Amino acid sequence: MKTSRTILILVAILVLGGLLRGLYLSEIMKHRDFDMPAVDALYHDYWARAIVSGNWAPPSPMDDPEIPTTPYFRSPGYTYFMAAVYRLTGSNYVAIRIAQMLIGLLSCLLAFLLGRRFLGPRAGLLFAALMSVYWSFIYFEGELLEPVLLVALGLWLVYDIARWTETMSFRRAILSGVILGLFALVRPNVLLFAPAVVLWALWVARRRKNVRAFVYASLGLALGSIVTIAPVTIRNYVVACDFVPISSNGGINLYIGNNELANAQCAGHIPGMGSFETCFDYPQIVAGVEKQAGRKLKHSEVSSYFTREAIRYIKAEPGRVLALTWEKALMFWSPVEVGHNKEDELERANSRVLGRIPVKFPLVLALSLVGLTALVLDTRRRRRVKEDVEATDRRYEVSILILLFIATYFISYVPFFAAGRYRVPIVPFLMFFGAYALDYGIALVGDRKLKTALFWALGLCAAYGLASLNPSGYKPDVAKWHYDRAVDLGLAGRVQESIEEYTEALRIRPVFPRAHCNLGVTLMDIGEIDKAMEHFREALKIDPNDALAHYCMGVALSRNGKPDAAIEELRLSLELEPSEAAAHYELGLALVTKGSLNDSKKEFEEALRIDPSFAPAHSSLGVLAEMDGNIDLAAEHFAEAVEAAPNAALHYKLGSLRARQNRFDEAIEQFRSAIRLDPKYPQAHYDLGVALSVKGQMDEAIEQYTEAVKIAPKYAIAHRNLAMALYGKGDYAGAWKEVRLAQKYGAKVDPAFLKALAAAAPPP
Repeated sequence: MKTSRTILILVAILVLGGLLRGLYLSEIMKHRDFDMPAVDALYHDYWARAIVSGNWAPPSPMDDPEIPTTPYFRSPGYTYFMAAVYRLTGSNYVAIRIAQMLIGLLSCLLAFLLGRRFLGPRAGLLFAALMSVYWSFIYFEGELLEPVLLVALGLWLVYDIARWTETMSFRRAILSGVILGLFALVRPNVLLFAPAVVLWALWVARRRKNVRAFVYASLGLALGSIVTIAPVTIRNYVVACDFVPISSNGGINLYIGNNELANAQCAGHIPGMGSFETCFDYPQIVAGVEKQAGRKLKHSEVSSYFTREAIRYIKAEPGRVLALTWEKALMFWSPVEVGHNKEDELERANSRVLGRIPVKFPLVLALSLVGLTALVLDTRRRRRVKEDVEATDRRYEVSILILLFIATYFISYVPFFAAGRYRVPIVPFLMFFGAYALDYGIALVGDRKLKTALFWALGLCAAYGLASLNPSGYKPDVAKWHYDRAVDLGLAGRVQESIEEYTEALRIRPVFPRAHCNLGVTLMDIGEIDKAMEHFREALKIDPNDALAHYCMGVALSRNGKPDAAIEELRLSLELEPSEAAAHYELGLALVTKGSLNDSKKEFEEALRIDPSFAPAHSSLGVLAEMDGNIDLAAEHFAEAVEAAPNAALHYKLGSLRARQNRFDEAIEQFRSAIRLDPKYPQAHYDLGVALSVKGQMDEAIEQYTEAVKIAPKYAIAHRNLAMALYGKGDYAGAWKEVRLAQKYGAKVDPAFLKALAAAAPPP
């Protein structure tokens, strides 16, 4: 095939891929969650934005994941890529998708280079074509998740290692190590591939009778990887004095896949520890482990704890673990994409663009099986007749390398849990063999070997039928899809639509306790407490030991003026999940209603012991301290609350306390912060005016009083103070006007002031 023609076809393939991606981007820009990421995508987005802005306040209502002060819980590679794009584009949600789609097209180019070099130009084009139209690649390029980088890094890694077979140079091995390190910073599982690469390099070196090259290759691979990963390891040690090479989530992920409640997929609940819906929940999980241990723990120790618990369970229940492992393996190779953060298959089915793309996993797997078989047979034939021996050997060696990547990557995930996004990085390498199958078939037809071509076509049909079987029985969860939509709509403030989606989820699956709880919470937020409690009761009928349902019922009863029943439900919740800070806090509020202030104080303190940054507990303890007359302690608690979760009301309260401590400069700072967050906060403007007048800054005080009465025209004492301030500035007409308004709206005006004002200027 002529080079110019090859380039033209490659350009056409890339244009087709770009067109599909552009159409998909224009479609998802209208989706409700385009600029409202959830679960892992929300964590990545928060982390990346915080890197750029320096603002580490968590998104409401999430807990602080404590990223700056702890070892990385998740691998940081993808998030730092996002942060780089955000820094260049102003944290633009369109720009990050465009960047990812460009990387998707770059992956198509890498596929072409790999295929052309080891299979031939036509196979390279076919490889690129498969990459450009595979729906799952396009889908994940539109998500704020890591598969887009893993696909590109995986292709680059294998291509570079394969190139090493040509020169066997130390420099090439170092570059391979750097790429391996970059991949590991996105997904550490790939490190299992490293020893396989070393053994493969030894095998290749012995075939070439150049064992010295193997030694250099091993050293180069290790050096490149260590140098790339080391900054993250050093950072983790510096911020937490904890040796965590990349991330600390390995232990808990292993336990999620191997415990009494495990079901082959990622569960949102840790036995004995409570909810683990997102990475934002991890500090509470750590607190729960620390409570069991009776001491503070490093994150590496927490990870080791979960690893030990998983191993304990594996030893105790080998039969069930073996069955779970088999189920995970079947789901990994399932013809249906196993959902994780979203139901990917249903997202595809409801997409006008993705739903029309015919290239899906069963076809790719079938093509790869046929291609691998054809490649093995063709390699044997070429060796037998000694045809193009050098190219055949290189293709054979690269094929072994690719099979090792597929095998080690698969093995690295089976102990954990199944999800379609985790198998995405191996799909390009299945396509490598699939491209060979297509190229082989075209060659047979071109040589008019139609019977042989028909034989292979029938083999492809058989392989497709086999790949389409679904022995795992996994099906996309339509109820969960509606549930996820409801969660997103709720976060977007579209309450009625959220209620409709929860209702649809429960129509499809009435036995869905989390949907009952969430719908109940949504109803409670709009004041329909009786309807909310109906759903909490349904959740408890389904599972009487559902700590979340007991918690929600307790909150609803408390809001409904039934503190005794609320206390009972909240205590039941804490018996099941003692490490839930929110449950201790709500129990404290219910006890306040009963007048049990000492008991409520203990509950607020327990909430803070579990989660020291739990702002509501700090503010409640501040209120109790203020009631006891301990203004200094009250101010300390409100300062902690402001630090943990700043909002206008907390800044205002802290400002009021600082004023009572005669720390007026700090009071002024807090009032200004409250106004910055809520410019229409009349009390903050008024109290800022008072503090400024104490400091003798009367012009600014007048501005703040004026703003207060502009926002709240019936704010009587603001009118009174404005009158006094205007009098001091000699504006007697203005002072009389404000006096009249103050009296009209019910404020008492000091007779001495009225006498002085009348002496200065008679009433108009």
